[in-house]
Amino acid sequence: MAELLKRLIWCIMGTEQKRKLRRLRSFKGGKVVLESRAFAAVECTIKDINSRGAKIHFSEVTLVDKRLELIILPENHRVSATCRWQNGREAGLMFDTPVAWLVKHDQPEGDQKISRTNTE
Repeated sequence: MAELLKRLIWCIMGTEQKRKLRRLRSFKGGKVVLESRAFAAVECTIKDINSRGAKIHFSEVTLVDKRLELIILPENHRVSATCRWQNGREAGLMFDTPVAWLVKHDQPEGDQKISRTNTE
């Protein structure tokens, strides 16, 4: 019971945003591998992503481990990650190492791209 309470407090307290790179909207499928569930894979939706992290959404409230592995589908790319925050069915992940094939899409958090329609 004490471990569950500690995890719930951590989930609530760890919600401060410290992201330096903007995330791209995504509705990719994913799976989170949880050690606390005998390494079971829980399905999720990747709502947004960049080379260093992602926001994921579960169909039901799922307590995730602080350390986990995310499988990005359909590429089946495995990424070791730390859960930085969780709020109900959503969680924010920080990857241990940048995902190489996503680096080319990275943009600083405050950087706004100007579209042609705004410059005419």
